[in-house]
Amino acid sequence: MKTVSSRISIFAEKGGVMSFWDGQRGQWSHHIDPATAVPADLRGAVIDLLHGDQEFQKYIFYDDDKETMVSVEMRHETSEDTPAPVTVDIFKPIAERFAAEARQMAKAREYDDVEVDCTTIAVDIQRRGVGKDLGTRLAFDWLNSLGRRVNRVHCFGDSKSDVAMAVEAHSIMSRWFVDAADRVTYVHVGDALSIKDGFEVRAFPNMYGRGTVAYLRTLT
Repeated sequence: MKTVSSRISIFAEKGGVMSFWDGQRGQWSHHIDPATAVPADLRGAVIDLLHGDQEFQKYIFYDDDKETMVSVEMRHETSEDTPAPVTVDIFKPIAERFAAEARQMAKAREYDDVEVDCTTIAVDIQRRGVGKDLGTRLAFDWLNSLGRRVNRVHCFGDSKSDVAMAVEAHSIMSRWFVDAADRVTYVHVGDALSIKDGFEVRAFPNMYGRGTVAYLRTLT
């Protein structure tokens, strides 16, 4: 078996959480940016909002793995004695109502640096300034610290906020390559979205995981 790399990095929660594997030392290091953490009282209020509404509980669950943001996500099936599948179309209006109430809660507490991002399958309550672009920038910084330069970037997403990964990657790559537009590809697997940012876009509308696999097969 060929070893491709002895180092792995994970940039999660839109740049708020980072984990690094150093194969030479044989250990993980884990970092949380405290400036990106959502205030504890707002986190608690969002959880109470979810638990206090039957429709929210039926279609949404709280992701307690998040360490900085507060994220509630679409259930695969409703929380009923006889579960029914939950689709993106069903989830969307419920998520938008949840997002609207979460924004009002943040505003009432005067957290002006907190924003609510309603994505395809989740509602993220997060500190302003975090995002897929920040995560991308941190990933490039990490590679630069290792003396590595990226030659090709493939970004995958199903929501509008995911496009920021490719926008940031293209911006950074443009400093190094005159053909940066040919070196960055954004693969969109969610609802149809108009994207015109100077890099290649491959669309697999509403295919999600299947679309991701379909694109990866074109690389082999």
